[in-house]
Amino acid sequence: MRRGIRSIGKIVIMMAFLWSVPAMGAGRISQVRLVDGKIELTVETTPGGRYQLQCRDCLCSGAWSNEGPEFVAVAGAEVRTVAIVAASCNFRVVKVGQSSSEELPSGPGGSPPPPPPPRPVRE
Repeated sequence: MRRGIRSIGKIVIMMAFLWSVPAMGAGRISQVRLVDGKIELTVETTPGGRYQLQCRDCLCSGAWSNEGPEFVAVAGAEVRTVAIVAASCNFRVVKVGQSSSEELPSGPGGSPPPPPPPRPVRE
């Protein structure tokens, strides 16, 4: 995992990059910027997919709250703007209609990992 911390005035933006493949069709935040006192997030998406930007204070616990309405991706990258209302917020993007197990990264390309090879039988 690689972490980046930026301080912009009194606002601290912390991003954690996990080196794993996102779930098939899930959105991925690729850029975070401060523009005119608001946070601008660039989300990599699949055109036609429905997504929801969510936030929560602590990654360890608590419920995710929706930031704005869900949106339908038109291009491969969508820009979402969020007002700064809390001292800290961790963002994620989920595909609408996806179960919680599908949000987690699995194997390469978003598919489950292959089964292990059979063990040889010794006689």
